[in-house]
Formats: sequence, structure tokens, C-alpha cells
Amino acid sequence: LHGSEHSFPTRRSSDLAIPVVAIGGLTSENIDQLMGTGIAGVAVVRDLMQAEDIEAKTQAFLKKLDDIIF
Repeated sequence: LHGSEHSFPTRRSSDLAIPVVAIGGLTSENIDQLMGTGIAGVAVVRDLMQAEDIEAKTQAFLKKLDDIIF
């Protein structure tokens, strides 16, 4: 994701006691780019709400997120 190369590594390696959540522009096509960033969660709206089958799209997201979120 554009710009994430600057913010995620710094935050992950610091001693922050707060969770880092990725927001903005996340889609089922680009969510894999967050692998290894140490994020605690994501906020996804547009990609889910614009899906023809919201439930199926949500399940696909959740399956991918199992490998990404710690």
C-alpha cells in the first residue's frame, strides 16, 4: 500500500503499547501487502459495501486476515 513502507516498520519495531490498525483503501486485492507488518486490525468499508455478495466478500476477507493479523 502506498506509503505503508514508511509507517508500519517504524511502528512495529517501536515499543508502542497501542494497537496499530490499517485504514483507508484496503481491498481484497491489496490486503496481502500488509503481511508481516504486525498490525492489530484493519478497517474496511468500501470494498465490502460495494460487493455484490457482501457476506461472501466478508468471508474472503476474514480468511485472508487470519494470516495477516497477529
